[in-house]
Amino acid sequence: MAAVLTCLLLLLAASGEVFGSRLKVSGNQIQFKGQKVFLSGGNLPWINYAHDFGNNQWSGIKHRVEKQMKMLRDAGGNTLRLWIHIQGETTPRFDSNGHVVGPDRDGTFISDFKDMLDLAQRYDIFVIPTLWSAAVPQDYSHHLDGLIVDWRKLRGYIRKVLHPLVKSVKGHPALGAWDIMNEPEGMIKDGKSDSDPCFDTTALYDSGAGWAGKKYDYYQILR
Repeated sequence: MAAVLTCLLLLLAASGEVFGSRLKVSGNQIQFKGQKVFLSGGNLPWINYAHDFGNNQWSGIKHRVEKQMKMLRDAGGNTLRLWIHIQGETTPRFDSNGHVVGPDRDGTFISDFKDMLDLAQRYDIFVIPTLWSAAVPQDYSHHLDGLIVDWRKLRGYIRKVLHPLVKSVKGHPALGAWDIMNEPEGMIKDGKSDSDPCFDTTALYDSGAGWAGKKYDYYQILR
């Protein structure tokens, strides 16, 4: 099933000088440096599943990602989608109660992420980092589950990981957009009616949605 971008946030800079070097929306166009661009590329979800960023893992796979970026650039592409936490197997760092205590164990997560963007910039590629995934039923440590059902755990992740990460890469020309979750419909409860169409899943009944477990309603997914 095609990946669903639940929250594609084009990053807009504050000043005119930086604004001109960032991907932006102008009317019905996506522009870069004042020129209309068409985003074309590929999905490279992982090299080593859930072990690509943080905990000194990036240095071991960087050359393989660079090879993919070069191939993409040489084929005429300009956009690459990469998965980051997946379901919290190695990042961010959780305590025994499922609360986020930091980006990773060894303190390299944010620098790894920035280095990946620097690499992409050298090949004129926009990166769309996909933070989480609900495509498979493997959240055995209940890390992702905790963030979805417990607002206190989600707030901890935002404060201790997401905010520092976003702040550290603010204005980076290679950062095209943020993708919050891959295929959230994989764990959605289908067939639930709601007066608000944003939360109504009756149209998804018997569609295949919830293949990874009918665990969450849209109130939780869109929290």
